[in-house]
Amino acid sequence: MFRVLLVDDDKMVRKGLIATMPWSEYGFEIVGEANNGESALEFLKQHEVDVLITDLSMPNMNGIELMESVCKIYPGIWIVVLTFHQDFEWIQTSLRLGAIDYIAKVQLEYEQSEAVLERIRSRIRLEQSKRANAVPHVHDTFDRGNGDYVVVYALNETFNISPNDQDSMLIELKKGLWLKKDGDTEKDQQSIVDLLSLQSEQQAVILNLSGFRDYNIDELTGYLLNYLQHSFFYEYEKGKSVYEISGEKVEPAHDAWTGAKWENVMEHWRSLMWVVQEDYYENNMELITSCRPPSHKLESLFYNAKHEWLRIIGEDVFISLPSFRSLRYWCDWKEWIHGARTIMKRKIQKANYSEEISRSILQAVEYIHIDLKREVRIEDLARRVNMSRSYFSQCFKDIVGLATVDYLRKVRMLAAQKLLIQTTNPIHWIAQQCGYLDEKYFSRVFQEYTGTTPSRYRKEHPIGDNSPKKG
Repeated sequence: MFRVLLVDDDKMVRKGLIATMPWSEYGFEIVGEANNGESALEFLKQHEVDVLITDLSMPNMNGIELMESVCKIYPGIWIVVLTFHQDFEWIQTSLRLGAIDYIAKVQLEYEQSEAVLERIRSRIRLEQSKRANAVPHVHDTFDRGNGDYVVVYALNETFNISPNDQDSMLIELKKGLWLKKDGDTEKDQQSIVDLLSLQSEQQAVILNLSGFRDYNIDELTGYLLNYLQHSFFYEYEKGKSVYEISGEKVEPAHDAWTGAKWENVMEHWRSLMWVVQEDYYENNMELITSCRPPSHKLESLFYNAKHEWLRIIGEDVFISLPSFRSLRYWCDWKEWIHGARTIMKRKIQKANYSEEISRSILQAVEYIHIDLKREVRIEDLARRVNMSRSYFSQCFKDIVGLATVDYLRKVRMLAAQKLLIQTTNPIHWIAQQCGYLDEKYFSRVFQEYTGTTPSRYRKEHPIGDNSPKKG
């Protein structure tokens, strides 16, 4: 039986697929389900899985990011994409990443599920045959020698090495990853440099491996995939062609990003103090490089942080920046962060206040966000930053773009919308969490802000919709 993990953020879709498709008749067994990529990876750490069936559009970690991680960490798992017709570009990307098939959700409405399962089973058997024929060749040509190797890693999905070059020089370990056959390392490197120099732009890099004598081919491949997913993400520099990797310096996976230190990182980035204060900025960057979170965690961090920044700034000023999906390495993220800082700094400086005043107003904004249940008065905020009430109010409106009371209402209403969507708690509880002791007054303010009542808003926005908007 092929063990299947089903991943989709829509619980009804998952339950429907599990209940209606004749899995066991075609040799499949559902061993687990997950609602996003992060949950799926956690499941894979604990359970043996043969087939991953995943949706593409999911919160926190989408299907493409999940595929990238699974292909590197669990290269033996077969992947099937579950999607809508309109996800054509993502389907293409998923097939390039190695998906063996895809299922259009609407397809299940008019095509018998038996045909879908039969097709997937046939694809798996075909892939099994290919792997069985390929593995002996790799093992036969692999010679540990002194444990030093030259590896080529493709930076671009379009990069490939012709079969003629592979036969004479390289073993393909995995798509986009080639190992130089045993020989003289310096000559090997030069011959590969000559091969790569024929490309019009940098599409691949060389990894010089030393001290890997105790690794067999499978262990070496696994180490390389893990290195490329984690360390190389931070070590890659544009224009640099050769990277040195020592097997004697193998370190355990860095999990600092999973604990309290990572929580501290997230809090630091949600604030805007790093925009106006250089030491905050440098400290924030150092926190990331010391934690070294995986790329999907980094994207999740800045996706959430950007929403906090937009709440403060009041308008989307990041349209001119590249999309997160285009940021492949830490050097790309550093450029994006620098660009975001420049844009926000320019926006704040338009108010023509000193850096000290701007910093004081941002401290007040941060205080508002810390605990929305607390009563917040303008005079208290002004006192906290050593300003008079009237001058504070003027500076706040000029820098933030809203009067203090309007900004406070906006923050509370956005928080209320989020709680209505993400929880099933009663309205009076949500009102209290957002600083309103009177439920009726809260409902009136909410309706003025959104154009609908809290209960109706909840009905119109199912759990999982994370984009509260003003009506």
